Amino acid sequence: MPKIRTKKIYTIVDGAISRAKKKNLPCDSRKALIAEVTRQMLKSRFRCPYTLMPYERNAMNGGSDYSASIDKIRPELGYVVSNIRVCSFTVNRVKNNKGYTFLKMLVTRMEELGETDT
Repeated sequence: MPKIRTKKIYTIVDGAISRAKKKNLPCDSRKALIAEVTRQMLKSRFRCPYTLMPYERNAMNGGSDYSASIDKIRPELGYVVSNIRVCSFTVNRVKNNKGYTFLKMLVTRMEELGETDT
């Protein structure tokens, strides 16, 4: 299992706290968020829970599509432990920009058009 890169975890947590302040969103303490991000990363074995792809070790803060990032499950609830999920930057961006309905429609159309990986 990869070594925990504490500095990188601090960086993504500090970024979340900064965004919460700018947008006036609820936010748990830095200590609580660090503990939760660490717990989720260990549980997932340093892989995105959606894609199962490993996070890039040297780019954990928006540095690449496979950087770890903190997703707000329900954006209006902010960065509270019960409302965050660590996932890849790409997944976070797609979820926030397009949403479930769009993604479901896209997958359905891809299947109908025979555009699958299998």
